[in-house]
Amino acid sequence: MSSPLTRRHFLKQAAGVAALASLGPIADLLAAEPTPSPATWDHFAKSLHGQLLLPGSRGYMENYAPMNKLYASIRPAALALVESLSDVRKCIRFASEQGIPIAVRSGGHNYAGYSTGTGLVVDFKRMRGASIDAGNATVALQSGARNQDIFNALAAHTFAIPAGRCPTVAIGGLVLGGGFGFSSRYLGLTADRLISTDIVTANGDILHCSAKENPDLFWALRGGGGGNFGINTSFEFQLEPVANVALYKVAWDFRDAASVLQAMQDVIASAPPELSLRLGMGATGKTPAQLHDSIEISMIGQYFGSTDALRQVIAPLISAGRTIDVSISEVPYWDAQRFFFKTAPVNRYSVKSHYVTQPISSKGIEILVRGVERRPGSGNPLGGGVTFFGWGGRINSIAPTATAFVHRDAMLLMELDTGWTANDSTRVADEQLDWINSLSAEIQPHVSAQAYQNFIDPSLKNWRGAYYGQNYDRLTTIKRRYDPANLFHFAQSIGS
Repeated sequence: MSSPLTRRHFLKQAAGVAALASLGPIADLLAAEPTPSPATWDHFAKSLHGQLLLPGSRGYMENYAPMNKLYASIRPAALALVESLSDVRKCIRFASEQGIPIAVRSGGHNYAGYSTGTGLVVDFKRMRGASIDAGNATVALQSGARNQDIFNALAAHTFAIPAGRCPTVAIGGLVLGGGFGFSSRYLGLTADRLISTDIVTANGDILHCSAKENPDLFWALRGGGGGNFGINTSFEFQLEPVANVALYKVAWDFRDAASVLQAMQDVIASAPPELSLRLGMGATGKTPAQLHDSIEISMIGQYFGSTDALRQVIAPLISAGRTIDVSISEVPYWDAQRFFFKTAPVNRYSVKSHYVTQPISSKGIEILVRGVERRPGSGNPLGGGVTFFGWGGRINSIAPTATAFVHRDAMLLMELDTGWTANDSTRVADEQLDWINSLSAEIQPHVSAQAYQNFIDPSLKNWRGAYYGQNYDRLTTIKRRYDPANLFHFAQSIGS
């Protein structure tokens, strides 16, 4: 554990003791300072193809912090901007020999800050390559390839993989936790499209994992979470042909939110897999008055079919309330993905998730609507609220034990999120966390006990069952086989 002074500094930077207390176990992030000498670091730096950034060196301040600036006070002893598989092996060997913590960063979006630490951070921002084999309809991606990179590589082709919405999220973290996007009900999860992956294990072995090679580890890597079993350097995916889609956006008067939520549940329960949807309730105002004035409920998505077919499917939803906007058009698939792209959340934020396997009752819907109405304001431009993502379809066509990703019986994934900035007071930060924690607890009796591992929540006590369910024991066995000394560990890592 760090000294009291270091801890107080961390708490101050993270916007308050009460705020951080609600974030749960962070002991791994507050570990003692590593001990390698300057000469040892220098020798290690010279052995890399990439670049080693130490505190005080040029480029360190621009690269050290993860996306969630709630963890910006955690200063790694070094960041290795790796450029080769050899670099990754050397990082693992160095961390093991020196006895320092090691963390993996593909894009740095880990909601709990597990892509940073006080030891060595292996950063893939320089390994973002994408190579398409059109003849075999496959794409090979380096671990740091971001959604924007995947978009750029595939947009000129008539193929796609189900990827995420945020342009800066990297494939490494996305696929290892399952990964979903606006095409997942039709194409499956990102992990479901994975053909093979290369991983460097704790002892430095380079393993190629597929259904035929190291199948037990391949099973675990499809939904077993990032940073648990080693460092994945590349992924190969099966592509799916795509053409035009029907793109839509619908917004309603917030006074009709309850009836819209009920209609949304009715529609998604029987919707064909061609339909995707994201329905959100939230606001961005800075003051309570502005917040109330700007609350909205809206839905976006796409349909792999005609606009007429789409209108028929979502007609009960459109008529569920007084509409402010209804936009439907036929566009090329990649134009729709460009429309969906949005960087969220930003700055300092907290996220919780709940799966919905049975329709939420009218009481539960009332809790959510009233919860959105009472969310406190902050300076965060994206605000916060409640979001639903359509589940089912091809996602649920796979058995829960066929891959490590266990969430195969849901109809919806619900996300609660809130954010604030460095300019907000400790009181504002505390209010945001109090809001999300209380709403999550209040809605819990009305939803599933499972949660999405890529929306990782450091305050979640029953995380083993919530993220991995019946697959956790098998994941632990595989973890012990490939990382017996538990080199790759953090507060919510497999086997911890």
